[in-house]
Amino acid sequence: MHTCYEDEECYNTIGSYECDLEDNSNDECAPGYRFFLVTCIDINECFEDTNACPDGEICVNTEGNFTCETPKNYKENNACPVGFKERDGKCEDLNECQTGEHNCMISQRCDNTLGSFVCVR
Repeated sequence: MHTCYEDEECYNTIGSYECDLEDNSNDECAPGYRFFLVTCIDINECFEDTNACPDGEICVNTEGNFTCETPKNYKENNACPVGFKERDGKCEDLNECQTGEHNCMISQRCDNTLGSFVCVR
């Protein structure tokens, strides 16, 4: 049984729960972003839609959007943002939790997000 106040939302955690004020504004993200855990994160359109660009062009994820580039422009720009790596001409999410490229403490669990990660108690 939880003891959150009427204007609070109850969130299950491992072995316990947390109460947080209901705030519907957190659920509304700008186009090209999705709410994940506690914030809006960029949607990687290149990862989610493998046909985002026409044949012969490379999909490059950008903050809140994506671009289609010719292979020549892609090589010149090396356009994968931080948190992503190039693979087969596309920018794919880098799983910092698997590669150890995170700064979570030993007492925290690392959860991968698109382009980043979160540390969870």
